[in-house]
Amino acid sequence: MKYTGRIVGVFFPILFNVIYIFVRDGSVSFGYERLLSILLNVVVGYFFGLAYDKYRYSKNVSLKQFEYALRSTTDGVAIFNRNGELVYCNEAYLHNLGYKYEEVIKKCWSIGYQVDDIAVVEGKVLESLKGIGNWKGELFGVRKDRTTFPLEVTISTIKETGGFVTVARDITEKKNTERYIKQLANHNELTNLPNRRMLIKHVKKCMEAEQHFAILFMDLDRFKMTNDTLGHAAGDELLLQVAKRLLSLKSDFISVFHFGGDEFLLLVQDCTKEFVKVFANEVIDAINEKYMIVGNEIVITASIGISFYPENSDNPEELISIADTAMYYAKLKGKNNYQFYTVELKEKLEKKMSMETELRNAILNNELYLHYQPKFNLCANEMIGMEALLRWENAKFGNVPPVEFIPLAEETGLIHSIGDWVILQALEQMWEWKRKGYRSMKVSVNLSLVQLRQLDFGKKLAKAIEAYDVDPTLFELEITESVMENVEEILPTLEEIKSIGVGISIDDFGTGFSSLSYLKSLPIDTIKIDRSFILDLIHNKDDEAIVKSILNIGNNLNLSVVAEGIETVEQLNILKELECPIGQGFYFSKPLSTIELEEKFLK
Repeated sequence: MKYTGRIVGVFFPILFNVIYIFVRDGSVSFGYERLLSILLNVVVGYFFGLAYDKYRYSKNVSLKQFEYALRSTTDGVAIFNRNGELVYCNEAYLHNLGYKYEEVIKKCWSIGYQVDDIAVVEGKVLESLKGIGNWKGELFGVRKDRTTFPLEVTISTIKETGGFVTVARDITEKKNTERYIKQLANHNELTNLPNRRMLIKHVKKCMEAEQHFAILFMDLDRFKMTNDTLGHAAGDELLLQVAKRLLSLKSDFISVFHFGGDEFLLLVQDCTKEFVKVFANEVIDAINEKYMIVGNEIVITASIGISFYPENSDNPEELISIADTAMYYAKLKGKNNYQFYTVELKEKLEKKMSMETELRNAILNNELYLHYQPKFNLCANEMIGMEALLRWENAKFGNVPPVEFIPLAEETGLIHSIGDWVILQALEQMWEWKRKGYRSMKVSVNLSLVQLRQLDFGKKLAKAIEAYDVDPTLFELEITESVMENVEEILPTLEEIKSIGVGISIDDFGTGFSSLSYLKSLPIDTIKIDRSFILDLIHNKDDEAIVKSILNIGNNLNLSVVAEGIETVEQLNILKELECPIGQGFYFSKPLSTIELEEKFLK
């Protein structure tokens, strides 16, 4: 009853006093003092009863809430006694296993697990329970219909009873997602062939086994013309048929990889140069056979560059790069042929070494400078920020494109000093604009993976921002998707950068797959849609779908999205329709010098 405490608290003082008077006097008669005493006892008893009722009511409410919570959760909760017999389970537990309550009550805990996992539980799990009192891991559940499914299980001992409680979560969907992401991270989405990451792994294994091998870097000739003429769907179909022909050449010592676009690589293990010559011709002949694409007969050729291990290099990336360079040389030689690493290529490397020497002195000789490309709010058509872009003008080589000297700087380690110079230069310029009274806007600087590997990078950045008195929220660092392959290595640095208040952006988003595995956990603020998806946005519905998907990812993860490479009003209009918030490109402005930027946008 709701008032039990108060009833008892009032009744017993009255009863006690009546009995006491009767025993003492032999009759029940009340004087003024006795009535006052009884009244005081009743009041005290009432309040004691009230406190008891409140306590009992709160306990009942807590138990009800606990019961409701167990019913509501999607995790299966079960309690077992010291003999391993089930004494309680919630509805989720029954739903996961497909049993009714009467079918499992008092049954052994093992009813819901497969045989192999029962042995695991009886072994290391029980050992952990005896030691620290709990265990968490993954097991396979077995339903009533004998189908199995993955579970994330937490088991804890109940010290007071000697029993234990289990909380089991069905992670079927999680496992399916992980498999899908892993597939995307390691394989080309179109052809399902292993990608660059998988090739690197294979190459490293061959090196560890001290195997001689060759890498054949193959690129289709005039593929772009086919793509532009017949459309991207036809281009994709052609790539699928090429992949099928290459797979027909696969064997125990020949593997096929697809880097993306029309670039395919073949790894040939335990081979001689003579064998590779014969095999390269087989590849070219296989590719040269006619294709039927969307009712059209197509003939296409391939150019192949070849590198050898250990003759050419003992570095996986360099072996790929050398083969790529040899493939380019094959194209210069008329296409539809293969080329090995040659003296001509050596001369090209010598030029590279000369460029490295010049680059080492670039800062000292004041040859480096920054240009700034504005970023615009697409709805308001208003400049809201800019990207700082590094330029190099050299007396010997002239204006060297960043695509040439940035990889060289990364390879040689010069990126450390050059990267530091870029950051300091950008911060100094922000301070100068602040001094002049110009409107504050966010400035982005590109960051290399090599820079992120510096253990003291975060501290140096914080010190530089403080020295120039710059608002860290107005400074942003752009990293490419390639860093996702080393996410565990550079994650602490990214988190340190984020803690300073500096923004982090993923550049060229959508050109790789590895970032999908980590995007959710990375401390980033912005993703930039790669210009390759903007280029054919008007004519290619696939590109439009990709852009829309990236925008959805950004919205769902509360990330800002920037479209790169906007060159026409048609591209701009489509992006506006898709509600892309920010963009940059030649439509708005080419990269400008500091003076040009001030004159055109800041004053």
